[in-house]
Amino acid sequence: MTILQQPDALSLSKNLKEFRISSSDKISFILRHGDVEILSQRYVPSSDGDITINLRDIIHARLSYQLLESVQVYEQSSLASDFTAVINDTTLTFRVIRSGIDRLADSAANFLTQNFLTWQPSIKPVTYYSPEFLTYYATIPCVAKLRAYFTDTSGSVISQTDYTVAEMVTGIAYTIPLQYSVVAGWLDHKLPAYYDIWVENLIGQRLTYIQRYYAEDMRTEQEQWILFENSLGGLDTFRAYGTTTFSGEHTHNLAEIDEIFQEYRVDTERKFQKNTGHLNQDERKWLLDFFPSQAKYLYAGNYLRQIVVTESNVSYTDRTLPSNYTFTFKYADARPLLNLPRTDIPADVLSITVPEVGSFTVPPRLAEFPRLPLSEGALFPIQNPYSEEWGITTAEAFATFVGQQLAEFAGSGGGIGHQHRNIDLLNLLSYVAEYLLVNNKKIKAGYADIAGDIEGDKYIHKDRVDRTDYLLQFGEFIDSLIAGKGGGIYPDGRAQFNSLEIRDSLTVLRLIINEIHAMAGDFSFSDCGAIEKVELLDDGTYRLTMEKRTDTDWTTLEENDVLCSIVNSLLIGGTDYYTSWFRPVSKNRNDNTLTVVLYPDSEVPGGKNYPPVEGYNVTRKGNAKVPDAGEAPNERAQSWLISSREGRIMFLQNVFRPILEDYNYALTLGRFPNVKMIEKLPIGSTDVGVMAKIGVFEKIYEADWNGTIIPKKVDRGEWSLETAQGDEPYRFVDYETLLENQKVITTLEQHTAYHYGCKWGCLIDKTTEEPKWNSAGWVLLEGDKNYYLDFIAPGSAKRGQVNMDITAWIKYANRDITNVLLATTGVSIEWLRDTGNIPADNSWKPVYVDGQKNVIHIDNTDEHGVGLGFGYDYQRVKFICRVFIPVGEKIETVENYVGFRI
Repeated sequence: MTILQQPDALSLSKNLKEFRISSSDKISFILRHGDVEILSQRYVPSSDGDITINLRDIIHARLSYQLLESVQVYEQSSLASDFTAVINDTTLTFRVIRSGIDRLADSAANFLTQNFLTWQPSIKPVTYYSPEFLTYYATIPCVAKLRAYFTDTSGSVISQTDYTVAEMVTGIAYTIPLQYSVVAGWLDHKLPAYYDIWVENLIGQRLTYIQRYYAEDMRTEQEQWILFENSLGGLDTFRAYGTTTFSGEHTHNLAEIDEIFQEYRVDTERKFQKNTGHLNQDERKWLLDFFPSQAKYLYAGNYLRQIVVTESNVSYTDRTLPSNYTFTFKYADARPLLNLPRTDIPADVLSITVPEVGSFTVPPRLAEFPRLPLSEGALFPIQNPYSEEWGITTAEAFATFVGQQLAEFAGSGGGIGHQHRNIDLLNLLSYVAEYLLVNNKKIKAGYADIAGDIEGDKYIHKDRVDRTDYLLQFGEFIDSLIAGKGGGIYPDGRAQFNSLEIRDSLTVLRLIINEIHAMAGDFSFSDCGAIEKVELLDDGTYRLTMEKRTDTDWTTLEENDVLCSIVNSLLIGGTDYYTSWFRPVSKNRNDNTLTVVLYPDSEVPGGKNYPPVEGYNVTRKGNAKVPDAGEAPNERAQSWLISSREGRIMFLQNVFRPILEDYNYALTLGRFPNVKMIEKLPIGSTDVGVMAKIGVFEKIYEADWNGTIIPKKVDRGEWSLETAQGDEPYRFVDYETLLENQKVITTLEQHTAYHYGCKWGCLIDKTTEEPKWNSAGWVLLEGDKNYYLDFIAPGSAKRGQVNMDITAWIKYANRDITNVLLATTGVSIEWLRDTGNIPADNSWKPVYVDGQKNVIHIDNTDEHGVGLGFGYDYQRVKFICRVFIPVGEKIETVENYVGFRI
């Protein structure tokens, strides 16, 4: 049994590859969904030994989308799942997500990484309450980020706010609610003009396109919000604002009893015909996904209600914009009943307003308002059911009223709906001076009087050093790095918390980072320190007192170092974000101070410099001392730098001032810097690679993203037998691997050599053969690959005086290979004569000289020579030679002729 094709490790359900199996015997096939066996069959191969198993519909039906009316990001636990196929004794596991794409030309993993599960336009207008959802399947650990933009009255952006929506785990699909009101709640009830959402990896690289939503008022009074499960497995919303037409169809079933007709059943069908309103080019293509969907919802009032479409008119002309669609729907749970709210508006309507609503109306929902702590004076709106006037009451008055009502209902029985059997005892209970009394007598309390003097360490003390041999928990504690919560400290000293904030320093003997260590900004591997105090000595000159973490912690920064300090107060609510550049002119080791001067604005990146600030870190980028000619390089003028902002790892050398020069980039790994070295190369600003002054590699492989390996050609110069038999022979290196149950051989390296003016490529590793026409170990790469046939025919042919030998010789790749060919099995030579006399030419036979088939003797005879009629009946004669050379599975034929004329 051989598996020729199988589903990819991560597949889309509607694009799931079939199992194609080659077998001479019948096979057993079992499909499991988790631990549940959903298919068990035996398959008999066709006459060609082929078996095809299509699981697309079975697996698609096992997956589903869950719609929750939630304002929090939630997991789609049943949208993607693992399946296991057991074929005889072979077990294969693959993961499938409920999705599908027409003519998918990419891998499922690549598509899912770069796209949300929707075809909706990437720029979409929304109202305040229209429900919006985005679903994303995480192929790697990643983060969903949101950026909100705030504008002035002219529409210009005046500020923006970034918000982390969710951290996502590999292999899980997440649904993100993006209703405008929900986003406003995330932003502390600020109302943006528009907001973007995207997904990025843990180092800040964006993975998906940017989906943008912008605020818009309702387009018409007839606007309705339709939700549907799309073909990618997500949930989409569109705003149908065209005309709504209602039609109620009633079938009256009558019965006649005693000559009296009665309606014994009325079949009611209520249908709504809805027009989408005008659609632009992107919207009309996207909404083609709505009609095949089998899960459609209408947002009616403030809840979702499932609908079914009974008719649809979906057509447009490509040159006509805008266009529109019309469809007829009814409620999936429709019954011939009514539920009409009795909400006639009173004379003085309670008006609840929301300030700063922007360019559209925000309906006053209480859920959108900030929460207040409940107190006795908290106010509630209240109204008599028969009055049109509004009033207020307090929480204390409300509680008093409820208590009185409960007391009246309870009576003397101890509560509402039941009675206490010991009600008489309860009536005798009283409390005096911290004692409980029954009929004014103390209850015997056992150890209650000495409860504060219990021996042993059973309580946490506040008046002395304490200890415990048990787990100390804070809140609801679950011990897990992945799914844990709360805090806990174990007797062995191990502690676990959600987060730990340290104001001064952290000292550890061993640091274990679990899987991921994320870092933002730039990270410098160089001398560094922290500024404890800043004193202004003169204009542009400062004394910096450096922080000492221990008594012997002296700063390692030295005179003439090129220093920088990044000041960032944005995270604590400030507005400062800049870099300060300065150079020490003196150092006081006893006081652990540096006297520094600021670089002028013209000598710093960005053209603007700032003073240093206490509390911030300082690092060395280089050193201003330039070595004299012949002097060793200044090692303080070099450093390592990892920059997530620039997207590269750098080793910098000869950094004598803040602004970097081209020669400073001794090594870069990642995005290339803007240097002259690559100006004339086809390298873009986002290309990634390695740039260095010197490169030394043991092995280099070249391949493209399609998996095509480009063999490395190694020129070995002129071929020699001594080299072929020496310690460094000619090489042909390949590698065998197993891909999709098939062995694939990849050529990694091929040596080339020149021989007789031609370039040959090695085909057999370490071959000692000479490169020639029939060598199995070499192939001709450059040179004339044609075979040539020529003749040696001394003298001329005169009438009645012909007596000579004609020799044929063959050349290939600049070499005479006649003798080699004659000694090669399978090579044949054919001679023909052409005088124009076909019967005589057909009976002509060549005479070979000394048994050499490439040499023939001709004379004046008809049987073996030019013929008796040469010079009389005909004036010319040709002798044609054909050589048949077997090359592999083909036969190469080379032909030429030698002729004589009178």
